[in-house]
Amino acid sequence: MDVGTSFADCRHGGSPVAPVSLAMGLVTTMVRSSTGPSRSTNIWYGNWAGLNPGAKPILTDWAQSIGNSPYFNINTTYGDTTANVSGAVAYGSSIDVPDSTFGTSLSDSSISSIVSYSVSHGLPTDTNGLYVVLTAQGIAETSGFLTQYRGWHTYGTFISSSLKYSFVGDAGTSSGCSVQFGNIPNGDPSADAMVSVMAHELEETATDPSLNAWTAGTGSWTLTIAASDSAKKGNNSFTVTASGGGVTKLVSGSVRIQ
Repeated sequence: MDVGTSFADCRHGGSPVAPVSLAMGLVTTMVRSSTGPSRSTNIWYGNWAGLNPGAKPILTDWAQSIGNSPYFNINTTYGDTTANVSGAVAYGSSIDVPDSTFGTSLSDSSISSIVSYSVSHGLPTDTNGLYVVLTAQGIAETSGFLTQYRGWHTYGTFISSSLKYSFVGDAGTSSGCSVQFGNIPNGDPSADAMVSVMAHELEETATDPSLNAWTAGTGSWTLTIAASDSAKKGNNSFTVTASGGGVTKLVSGSVRIQ
């Protein structure tokens, strides 16, 4: 059963961010400095080989390189009363799930079912990691993918274990969620967009795994947020760093993050 969800939306441009403070929720359940690296596990859903074969190497390279990168180490400035977030993230493993398993029109509960299926078909149960469901082009997520959000993360119970998982879909090249064409950072507009969202969801999971760690208040209202420096405080604030063009933030391995 899912108990809450944090979304990465498709809107561009910034808005004022209220001062952020630590609420009573744990920040570092996913990864503490004292417990070593967490793991990011990719679940490839759909026809990746046929529809966008070049995206898989880009997204895998990112997952293998994000740990202890300058980009991800921003998150080590966050912590709770126990410890700060660690910059260590290891790429765990992956599994391919054909779209015939749950179809091409998915609900939020379908994403949960894909995680459950993957764990029961060879992926290890990892309470200290993040399972990322990556859907290929042509796969719909009917709760709002490409109209209300680009991705999301949450957690649920699988085989008596509380596991954190995320949805990130391939927006293709015709959506406003694939914002860059022409001088794109890694040569693949949809993969570039996915890298940005994957980074967002991993950071949010590391800094707010239970969706209750941070609050931002102004006047009489208080908003509970999943706080992440680059995901929440200035997402889409890009600078040109790549030779010959390319709008990027920082580099993870050979992959530039939009």
